[in-house]
Amino acid sequence: MTPSNNENDLPDFGILEQAASWFAHMQSNEVTDDDHQRFQAWLAEAKAHQYAWHYVEKVSQRFSVLHQDKQADNASNTLTQLQQKTQARRSVIRSILLAAVVGGTGLMAWQYTPLPLMARAWRADYRTGIGEQKEVVLADGSHIWLNTETAINIGYNKQQRHIMLIQGEILINTAQDRHQRAFLVSSQHGVMQALGTRFNVYQSTQKTRLAVYEGRVAVNTKTQQHTLTAGKQVIFNDTDELQLSTANTQHSAWVKGVIVADQMTLGELINELSRYHYGYLGVSPEVSALPVVGSFPTNDKERVLSMLTASLPVKIRSISPWWVSILPAD
Repeated sequence: MTPSNNENDLPDFGILEQAASWFAHMQSNEVTDDDHQRFQAWLAEAKAHQYAWHYVEKVSQRFSVLHQDKQADNASNTLTQLQQKTQARRSVIRSILLAAVVGGTGLMAWQYTPLPLMARAWRADYRTGIGEQKEVVLADGSHIWLNTETAINIGYNKQQRHIMLIQGEILINTAQDRHQRAFLVSSQHGVMQALGTRFNVYQSTQKTRLAVYEGRVAVNTKTQQHTLTAGKQVIFNDTDELQLSTANTQHSAWVKGVIVADQMTLGELINELSRYHYGYLGVSPEVSALPVVGSFPTNDKERVLSMLTASLPVKIRSISPWWVSILPAD
């Protein structure tokens, strides 16, 4: 997975840059004994240096297996096609999906499977790799678009239509169902019931974000219940208060391969763009708050960086193909 640019998850930016520079130099053919000694001294100087070094190593390893990941994705897609034809597989999936609506109250009992995330994503009905997007048409005519690095399971039966979001982001346009079955979407933080609608769901490790563009969606967590109408958004987990706000309809432009920056900072833009690319893409704190306006392609990092340097007082530092930083211009 592309490392997050969330400052709470990353080592200090300056130390990261030092670690990346050391990594690039230590991989070169010009390393001397004195370099080794100076590197070991830098590494032992602080735990933050060790943390940053391990982080850079992890990014390097993730980038180095890019081709293996693509091969694995192809193998997984083949396996998925076979699994989708197997009724027994459907029964297993349904057994781990969330429970149905209880009576007429709209309350849902739910549990989230504790299987490791990677294993569940690997065995999902539908999945995308980093930078990939996919459209799926369900049996009832509903459409689901999967964004980068997303995995879902589908559970349709006589009582309900159920989508389990294992990881990532989906945009859903529900179709009318002649059987009048409930349409449910579950994340690890709660359950959403669509009431004839178009909506977007993004699940991160800590929270789920739901944006409703048409119709209504009822949200149920272990502690909260709320129904959102068109134009509203909510961020929630399974314990805290719901965070309600206005939905940004331009966010769904990812379906067309575009990030629309409107009242977005440079840091927020790069954090979003990093979801679509392998390796590290970071922003110096000195420029992370710069306002950004425009439309940026999700699949062309070089073009985005060129657009940013042409419109903002920033420069690009590429220590390696997999380590790119945005810094203040000289």
